[in-house]
Amino acid sequence: MDAVRTEEGEVRGFIRRSGLDSARDEGAVRRLVREAVSDYDGRSVHGGPSVLGDLDAA
Repeated sequence: MDAVRTEEGEVRGFIRRSGLDSARDEGAVRRLVREAVSDYDGRSVHGGPSVLGDLDAA
């Protein structure tokens, strides 16, 4: 599975667990996504999951 799909699944889970309404809380969801992508990128650099590549595109 590629890195973007893996991270997408993680982020969807974070959103569900957070109780955010993506239609009403767009700013909060965007922050959560940025934080999750940054965290994922940090883990991948240290030998964790596959590298995302272009973080903005992810």
